[in-house]
Amino acid sequence: MNIITEESFEAKIFSINGTFLLDSFSNKNINMSRFSEGVYILQIKVENTIYTRKIITTPNNGYK
Repeated sequence: MNIITEESFEAKIFSINGTFLLDSFSNKNINMSRFSEGVYILQIKVENTIYTRKIITTPNNGYK
């Protein structure tokens, strides 16, 4: 999954049940290839702002 931002960010992935799965520091992308098909919660922190989104991984494109 590619993230478009000029700043580096911290990303956390949680299961839909709230179980912590991944912590990633990056400035471009997050590797979701090891996750099975399903619904996940993505939390991205850029500077002092936190964004939270639901993402759906699929067998065809990895995420929606």
